[in-house]
Amino acid sequence: MQDILIMLLIYVGVCISLYQFYDVYCRQNMSDEEKRTDYEKQEFKELSLKARQYADTGAEAGFLSAAKRIFGSNLDYRIVLAALSRDPQTVSVETLIRRKRHIVTNGEVKIRHVFSWVTKPPVKDTRGLMLALVVAFSILVLFLGGWSVYTIGYEVSVPSLTWLNNNALIMSLIYMLILMTYVISRLDGYLHDIYRIGQLRMRPA
Repeated sequence: MQDILIMLLIYVGVCISLYQFYDVYCRQNMSDEEKRTDYEKQEFKELSLKARQYADTGAEAGFLSAAKRIFGSNLDYRIVLAALSRDPQTVSVETLIRRKRHIVTNGEVKIRHVFSWVTKPPVKDTRGLMLALVVAFSILVLFLGGWSVYTIGYEVSVPSLTWLNNNALIMSLIYMLILMTYVISRLDGYLHDIYRIGQLRMRPA
């Protein structure tokens, strides 16, 4: 009974790992704009138009009040202006909403991480590396899952590899890889957001 439960958990783990790969791939290839509701599309389009008008003419035209309503009063409006007055936009409204608590503006754009640790944004996009790690972990999970089935009929006799005969250990490794993939996926989203924010150039105060 215990062996059946372990095999079931291994199967579930493999399914979770495949879903994680699919989820990370979709996150990297689906823009924030594609996920917007019709209301958000209209609201953010109007905000972008106001930002461009403000950048071109200096006419406020409701831009500052709209930015404050959407982002709150703690986010420097110059960040919003730098992001939305570009065509095409390099930083989405959603990115600024997600990371507004992390953005520090004191003459230049910086990022406040956990424990109030402040650094400059990364200068290189690590998205490709993160996806490669997720792919590697997913392949490893598939290998371990397949190996657990193989050991039902056969056993590894090489002394240094006999641990591969232990399905409970294989199951533990699979879920450890799932946890690592989850951490990487969260880190990928965070690093990519602050990398893009770091590309913004604010107007002088």
